[in-house]
Amino acid sequence: MQDKQNQLIERISDKHLVVGVDIAQQLHVAGAVNFRGIVVGDPLAFENNEDGFASLLTPERRREKLRQEELKGNPSSTVHGGGLADLVNSLGWKGTGILILVIIIGFIFVSLFFK
Repeated sequence: MQDKQNQLIERISDKHLVVGVDIAQQLHVAGAVNFRGIVVGDPLAFENNEDGFASLLTPERRREKLRQEELKGNPSSTVHGGGLADLVNSLGWKGTGILILVIIIGFIFVSLFFK
């Protein structure tokens, strides 16, 4: 039995996250460590009842709700990033002006040297 457990431990690589849960009557505590045994994040405590287990799903549900609201508010955006409006918004007016200037200079350069 110990040999089998050692084999499983030896198979842990940098792609693994080891999660442990301390189960008690009133309060459970979960934690995670990476393949080197370094603690990842903070321990998560939750009660041994329906509300406690539901609280485990809350962050994921909140993230999904925000994602759905973002898609409703900006349906043109894609999974891989936004469109031109998002680019212009993130650059600000100075960055957008520089971008337009670079495009114009590039167009002039191409039209003069590549006829």
